[in-house]
Amino acid sequence: MTDVWVVLVLSKINMKIILLWKPQSTQNSYLMHWKIKFMKTEAKVMKQYYTLQARRQYRWPVMEWPVLVWIKIFFGDKRIRDRDNRHKISMDCLIWIVVKDDSQLDCMWVYRIYDKNNPRIELDFLPGNDNYEDIEFVWLN
Repeated sequence: MTDVWVVLVLSKINMKIILLWKPQSTQNSYLMHWKIKFMKTEAKVMKQYYTLQARRQYRWPVMEWPVLVWIKIFFGDKRIRDRDNRHKISMDCLIWIVVKDDSQLDCMWVYRIYDKNNPRIELDFLPGNDNYEDIEFVWLN
């Protein structure tokens, strides 16, 4: 019989950050000028605001080990979008707040949800290990 870890306490650990702002894609956040990439002013303000929100909500030490993250992106409308580049800025704002480097975010689950009244990004963290095959995840709400 193999040892299986059952993670049932995601809501009790409560390593959760809620970033309030309309999710913006990476493509709409940068400008190119003579092969030089510049971040738009709105994207800079959004990244600073995300960083401020993350600092206020995250109460634990910076993690130096692999981290599992659940990303729930709440959009304000039902347009068809790619979900792979919507959370890049939110991941970059977590450096030295949650993790030392965003390469520690080993395993990510990204969910796309519709909420017209409150577009946001919710991030749930769980310290990971190097052997993800032995972990069975059960999501509790």
